[in-house]
Amino acid sequence: MRHSLRGITHMIAVPQGFTLSIAGTLTITIGERGFPGAVGVWLFIAGAGAGFAAVTVVSGAHREPVNRPLSVSGLSLVNLSPILVVPLAAAAAWWIPDDAIAMAVAGTAAAVLYVWLTAATMTAVHFWRPDKMASVRRAATGRNG
Repeated sequence: MRHSLRGITHMIAVPQGFTLSIAGTLTITIGERGFPGAVGVWLFIAGAGAGFAAVTVVSGAHREPVNRPLSVSGLSLVNLSPILVVPLAAAAAWWIPDDAIAMAVAGTAAAVLYVWLTAATMTAVHFWRPDKMASVRRAATGRNG
């Protein structure tokens, strides 16, 4: 059972955090503004999709085959990113008077902040593990020796 639990934890750490970030941001935004109707929810989803697509293009991930330079292991499995993402993404939209635009901004902010913060956290956690990540440090600094 313990082996299975560890395997499942490894598989769902990143999607679980993304789900919490999106759901939490949507819930807070709707709680602050009221239910925006089908179009408002769609705009939130469209914003989240556009934000994720933008990160994909900016990072160049769409030009590479499946490349996993960092595994989700060690302290990366804790994945506390949603604790910061949700209030930051909700705050990104709270000042916008138009509900439809606010929903799109909240969705975009949730997706972008989650991907960037999670990537930064994983990089930091792995970068400082001297026993495992010498190759990551070499790649980050451009040194091959």
